[in-house]
Amino acid sequence: MRVSTVSSYSSGALDSSCALLDPSGHGASTATGPAPYSLELSKTEYQPGDVIQVTLRGNAGAQFKGYLVAGRRADGGSSENIGEFSVDTNGNSKLLCAQPLGNALTHTEASPKSSVEFTWTAPSSPQGDVVLHYTVVRGGAPNTASNRADYFQDLRSAVITGPPVPTVALDNSFSRDPACGVSKGCYSDCVNNECGWEATWQESGSVYNITLTSVFDGSDDKYVALGFSTRPAMAEASVLACVATGGQVDVEASYNPGYSNIPVADPTEGLTVQQVSYDNGILRCEFSKDKLSSDPQMFNLTEPWYIITARGSTASDGTIQQHDSASRFHTSAKIDLSLVTIDEKFSTKTTTPNPGTPTQSTATSDRYFAKDPTCGKTNGCYSDCDDDRCTLLLAWAPANSTHFHFSMQAVYTGTDDFYIAMGFSTQNKMDRASVVACTVVDGIIDVYQSFNPGYYNLPLADPKEGLSNIQGNIDDGVMRCTFTRVSASASNDMLFDLTQTWNLIVALGKASTGGVLQEHNNKNRYVTSSRINFLDLKTDISLEELDYPLIQAHACLMIIGWMISGSIGIAIARFSKKHWPNTTIFGLKVWFQVHRACMMLVFVMGSVAIVLVFVEIEGYSDVSVLVVGSVAIVLVFVEIEGYSDIHGETYKKAHPVLGLITTGLMVINPIMAFFRVGPDHPQRYVFNWSHWAVGTSAHILAGVTISLGMYLPKSQMDKDLGLLLMIIYGCWHFVYGVISGVLDYLGSRSQRRAVSANTGLQLVAFSQSAVAQAQAPPSPDAQSQPTHSALSKAAEINTSSNLLVDPLKKEEPPNSGALKCMLYLHGFVVTAISAFLVFLVIEGED
Repeated sequence: MRVSTVSSYSSGALDSSCALLDPSGHGASTATGPAPYSLELSKTEYQPGDVIQVTLRGNAGAQFKGYLVAGRRADGGSSENIGEFSVDTNGNSKLLCAQPLGNALTHTEASPKSSVEFTWTAPSSPQGDVVLHYTVVRGGAPNTASNRADYFQDLRSAVITGPPVPTVALDNSFSRDPACGVSKGCYSDCVNNECGWEATWQESGSVYNITLTSVFDGSDDKYVALGFSTRPAMAEASVLACVATGGQVDVEASYNPGYSNIPVADPTEGLTVQQVSYDNGILRCEFSKDKLSSDPQMFNLTEPWYIITARGSTASDGTIQQHDSASRFHTSAKIDLSLVTIDEKFSTKTTTPNPGTPTQSTATSDRYFAKDPTCGKTNGCYSDCDDDRCTLLLAWAPANSTHFHFSMQAVYTGTDDFYIAMGFSTQNKMDRASVVACTVVDGIIDVYQSFNPGYYNLPLADPKEGLSNIQGNIDDGVMRCTFTRVSASASNDMLFDLTQTWNLIVALGKASTGGVLQEHNNKNRYVTSSRINFLDLKTDISLEELDYPLIQAHACLMIIGWMISGSIGIAIARFSKKHWPNTTIFGLKVWFQVHRACMMLVFVMGSVAIVLVFVEIEGYSDVSVLVVGSVAIVLVFVEIEGYSDIHGETYKKAHPVLGLITTGLMVINPIMAFFRVGPDHPQRYVFNWSHWAVGTSAHILAGVTISLGMYLPKSQMDKDLGLLLMIIYGCWHFVYGVISGVLDYLGSRSQRRAVSANTGLQLVAFSQSAVAQAQAPPSPDAQSQPTHSALSKAAEINTSSNLLVDPLKKEEPPNSGALKCMLYLHGFVVTAISAFLVFLVIEGED
């Protein structure tokens, strides 16, 4: 019988306790000696629908304050509750963890009691052998509890045929490897140090040392196999088997293409047999296996796999025969052999429902779970619960004077590696925070310690420092993990003292192997508005999502200013100077007034946006520092930690630097325009080219800066969609520039040809008129004023020619209509893209 030490909740266990069969992860630690409690049953065999009287009693006068009882299948293949409990005869109990085939029972008050009575009703259909697991909380020190009771025998079982054969054979068993969970990974059925089968592994350079051990009865031709698969089934599995045939024992490699077994090309490749034996019904093989294999049917052990064990008989030629389902077991999560030391007694693994059996948990179909009823009473809590419907909940309580117990729960889709991180900080920011995170990577749940020196996360030298009693499971889309953390560390100042007050920050995001936390989005980050006292168990506060309205306003102003106003202003100055030649706005050409208005908007919006950033980062809200110059400001921004200090992604540091450079160019251009020379000045081209270069450079830098800004820690928008829109924006500018440039060139060339042709016709007419006049008989008046007559005619012709360029009657160049259409289309496209970006900024990332 297994005995555990636990702590209790006075009002009963939590729903999250059911999967772990421990009152909400009260820190079970192994104790020895006979259990002081017993579970007395009115009968030890049941049939479907039977009602059995159950008495939980303290032996030799022992009393207890709390308990948790649940029925489970004896094969251990599922965490599903089997059988319906009733409340005790005194009414001091409650039901929890309701599932289709059963529920669990716990106490509602913590007064000492010597016994409780209740009933257990069997399901209406056969469910096989059942074990009543029970945990009893004495409430003293040490708090001793037992959580295993008698087997029930189902007389009509057509599903499960009794306990695994044999799970523990007391008259023929072997002792559990003492290195399990310490220096070796283990998977076994061991109970009270007595085992019916066991698989162990230990990394050693380029190989794993593996030991397979199993108890058998009957014939000598047996096997115990260890499989590695991408799913919890023997199909498509790489298999290593310890095989006994005709008195000989060997180790062989094989493959399961489906639910059959075939030898691999070389059954001994990468295998080195160290020791084998088959004595007194115990089959044992010790061997090493290379981590890597060239045979695709022999999976590389550097990857995480479901571990599957099976036992059965062999044919006379040593071929593995099909086993029965009671002799096959699998881990409920993928196991990374190199990173996780796992043992069945305290493995941190997810819960997998029994195949073909409907399950239900505290999480509802729309992804909610019930709030912990002890919040604000015996546990401090921080959650997003609304009317007892939660998607995220943290609970804590002092375990003793030097440790705190924590519980984390969150709705989890199961599609990606995931983490819930809890940070302790002196401010409402993730930088300079002590962090503890519950992660699920490749189905493996674990807890790690880390620290945020800035807006990035670094694991501690020992990520497990100060952690103990780690447990976790995933049930119906809800991830739960519990652990104990030291209150403080005398040797590591990155583990903040929890007896002091801290801002509590919570973040959710993607995790990587080894507890590495990826950057989260701000829609999944929450912070308390003030520091909290973790010793105050009356704390029950709601999540407060971090918002950055000034950053949002900054982003919107920059997008509208540069991407709409700046883009239109630059386009109209580049391709529309010859449009609307006979129309003015306040006496100035249309293109110039529109260009100037657009660039003034850029200047105003950009200036306000810069001021907002200084206000947001605090301490630099005095905008007069801008006068010092862009170089000095850039240095200031680089120095400010938390804004430009982004570990591992240096390109993000460029956002504030490029932003200030862009702002500097934005200021320089209107100053250049104010001091420009006149249009007829011989050096006017210097201004024209300089003005164009500065404006175009600022516009390009603005686009790059906006794109980088999407990936900063305080950005709340959908980064990938935002970047896609920026790429479309840039591509459109290229297309618009090429098409408009071609149209402008063709129009200018046609206009020059037209002017040249008309001027030639006028010169021919002038020559013909002059010849005719010379050949005509002179009149007396003409002879007296020949020069005056010739000059008058020349003036007449010249005046006729000047009609082509009369500033009062200018004509738009050819292709003007097409260029205008492109300009209007350009304005629509950049406005639409920018409006979508503004929407993303305001809406934020889900």
